[in-house]
Amino acid sequence: MLQILQLTPGDLDVAYAVLERAAEMRVKRDQALAEYVARRTAGLTVQGITSWLKGSFSK
Repeated sequence: MLQILQLTPGDLDVAYAVLERAAEMRVKRDQALAEYVARRTAGLTVQGITSWLKGSFSK
C-alpha cells in the first residue's frame, strides 16, 4: 500500500501526529464548549434566583 501511494514510513508518522493533534484540539474544543454552557446555565440560574428573591421580598 505504501508503494502504491508512494509514501514513506516517515509520512505515516507525520499523518499520525496530525491526527493525534486534531483529536487533542477536538477534546479542548469540547471542554471549552462544556465550560461555556455551564457558565451560561449557572448565570441563568443565578438570574432566575435573583429575580425570584427580588419578587418575593418586594411584596
